[in-house]
Parts: sequence; structure tokens; C-alpha cells
Amino acid sequence: MNNIHSRINLIINKLGLSKNAFGEIVGISSSQMTNITTNEKDFGVSILLKIVSSYKNINPDWLLFGEGEMFRVGVVGEKVLLSSGNTNINGDIDINGVNINEHQSLVDVVSFLKEELKEKNNQLHKRDEQINKLLDKLK
Repeated sequence: MNNIHSRINLIINKLGLSKNAFGEIVGISSSQMTNITTNEKDFGVSILLKIVSSYKNINPDWLLFGEGEMFRVGVVGEKVLLSSGNTNINGDIDINGVNINEHQSLVDVVSFLKEELKEKNNQLHKRDEQINKLLDKLK
């Protein structure tokens, strides 16, 4: 896509929304949407922030520069998972019938539990060392 205006139009079409519906979700008035999508008037960073805040799976690099994939599935640490899955009206992506936002929540929970388990293992290891020191003193 040549410019940011055409990329925004492409997002709207991919989501299957009208321009007004997209603007309403993002928090942009219908006159602003008209300016953004048809008149190609310049618009501020606040509009871009509204778009990427409302649709967190839109790849900002693609939106701004046309680089990379249009949508990103989620962010795990610094790793961005990209997908060519189907996008629904909320901007969520479904892959093989699994909603990525739900999947991402599960990934986050598993990551949290792994960290908790790691911490508990470290605590147990330290206690084992303390017990061994005490046993050595008793000998």
C-alpha cells in the first residue's frame, strides 16, 4: 500500500466494517474518518494512537510504513507472533477456530505459572542447602 490512508482503508475492509463503524470503535468522528479515508488530509499522532489502542493486533510498523504483516497476533515478551488468520469485527484473530486473545491469555497464565514454579524451586533449593548445612553441623 502506498500511503497510510490506503492502509487504514485496507484495515477497515479486512475487518468488514463500514468507515463509520470503524471510527466509532476507535473514537474518531465520521468527519475525521472521511478526511482520513477519502480526502487524504494529514492527521495527528493521536489518531494513530487511537487506532493501535483500539486494535492492539494491528502491526504499527505496517500501519505507519507499510512494512511487515498487517496484523500481529500478540506479544510475548519481546517476541511478536504474526498470523494470516481470519480477523473478526473486534480485531481479534482466529486461527484454527482458536481466538488468539483467549489463546494469548492462556499463554500469559502459563508464563506466569512457569515463573512462579521457578521461584518456588529456587526457594526449595535454598532450603535444601540450609538443611544440609545444619545436618553437617550435627555430624
